[in-house]
Amino acid sequence: MGKPILIYYSILKYQPENIEKLQDNFNVIEVASPDYDSPETLSEADVILAPLGYYCGKDKIDAAPRLKIIGSNTTGHPHIDVAYAGKRGITVVTLKDEIDFLSTITPTAELTWGLVIALTRNIIPAYLSVTSGKWDRRPFGGRAMLSRMTLGVVGYGRLGKMVAKYGLAFGMSVRYFDPYVFEERDGIYRVETVEALVAESDIVTVHVPHEEGTERLFNRELFSKFKKGSFFINTSRGELVDHAALLECLENHAIAGAAVDVFEDEFNPDFQKKITSHPLWQYGMKHDNLILTPHIGGSTYDAWRLTEARIIDRIIDVLGSKSSKPEAIDIAQFIKPGTTWALIPARGGSKSIPLKNMADLNGRPLIDYVIRAGKSSKYIMRIYCSTDSEKIKSYCIKMGIDVCDRPVELAQDDVPSIDVILHFLTSMIEKEKMLPEFLVLLEPTSPFVLAEHIDHCIEMLRNEPMADSSQTVCEVEPNSHAYNQRYNDQNGSHFIFSQKREQYFNKQLKPKFYIHGNVRVMRVESVMNKKDIFGERSLPLVIPRIYGMDVDGPEELEMARCICRCGLV
Repeated sequence: MGKPILIYYSILKYQPENIEKLQDNFNVIEVASPDYDSPETLSEADVILAPLGYYCGKDKIDAAPRLKIIGSNTTGHPHIDVAYAGKRGITVVTLKDEIDFLSTITPTAELTWGLVIALTRNIIPAYLSVTSGKWDRRPFGGRAMLSRMTLGVVGYGRLGKMVAKYGLAFGMSVRYFDPYVFEERDGIYRVETVEALVAESDIVTVHVPHEEGTERLFNRELFSKFKKGSFFINTSRGELVDHAALLECLENHAIAGAAVDVFEDEFNPDFQKKITSHPLWQYGMKHDNLILTPHIGGSTYDAWRLTEARIIDRIIDVLGSKSSKPEAIDIAQFIKPGTTWALIPARGGSKSIPLKNMADLNGRPLIDYVIRAGKSSKYIMRIYCSTDSEKIKSYCIKMGIDVCDRPVELAQDDVPSIDVILHFLTSMIEKEKMLPEFLVLLEPTSPFVLAEHIDHCIEMLRNEPMADSSQTVCEVEPNSHAYNQRYNDQNGSHFIFSQKREQYFNKQLKPKFYIHGNVRVMRVESVMNKKDIFGERSLPLVIPRIYGMDVDGPEELEMARCICRCGLV
């Protein structure tokens, strides 16, 4: 069997050793850029390396019928239609959620501080003064020592935490805003709103992903809240900033200066031709309080080499995983009748609470509750945890349950549960040469699951051979009923099912609706053949709402702690 065919675009400019690595593992078709794609090359491709600035969407994906993987050595994927790729069974491989690996990649945080120092200490105009033959330090005095300033970090993820830690090294007072992170350490404190953060910060630095909700976060209104004489640093994404509003702040002296490493539309092929007509560029050519750099945040040779190699390695791993998946007709021979296993999917990444599955709940890690419930079941013979986290893995081993190492590409926040389940079952075929008849899915964020509910679901499925699955469900409360749900737009708030609401105006008249509880039991042969957790027929077990509680974020975690303290479960 020949090597997989991979399309590599020369505008990616991979390091020579990584080009060689591609050639060793793939039949490489090199194209200058996606502008030069042809139907012939796309029809042959098993893998495409997608560069920023060129959208890899439905049209391109449909033109590549053999496509298995789209790769990009970026931390996000705004240039890839991930949802459509998933429908086509195509894996998108990026560095998103590669927390452990990315924690070793530091150049963007380093550049941030290079820009902070260059801007606040007037290094560039001082250098230009010296090269013009002058030697006078007086015109270039900084406004204050860094150790007398407050640093405001917007976005307290991987890079935000690095930058904040460096701020402590300079003796600064450090604050951060992040709606998804609730943690503090000595010298670093959380601020409730971004408006409050910019109002009290001497230096504001941005480390936020470009998403629909963050586009133009820094607009005219937010810039109006900035502390007088402060500095603004952006090494994140240009789309986060209204550059016209930033320019207005600089011209009105509302802020003392800015350093910008990123622009909106910078990955468009014709951006180079437009940069000199950009008003911010024109301002920078005449003023010394604006620094512009060409997106060099991650630009060190070792970072390029490591991130490119990481993506290549992951693509190779995914191809190996895809090629090893068994056909549905072979599944029955591996199933041992009457056996029941449990799977706990517990990835290490979480936006709402860092390492959420190990968060403390009444003196125990969150995951401990489902482990103990699984062990108390009359029917569960083996419990496995699918995880990418060494900390979670160590705890599970300590608790005497087995671990299935989850690949990084299956540990991202947009990966559906069915993919994790299929990976686990496929791994069991390879390692154990057997599968259970029934698999119980226990979510570590459902701490109040009861062994009796688990066993009841298993018994229902055992007694109904025509059913594919069983599940606990909770009745929807009247105020949360679908007929009461609304959507908001520019004209106000509107009922989604307005006619149904008029028909069933009394809550006693409304049909009963249910949401997921905390347990799913599936017939393994059905899951493997149909690639669906619930299958065509799923048996419900109605349980009290409190037992179905899901700990999604900090508020739910605190509510769960209150429930424990009050002894309600």
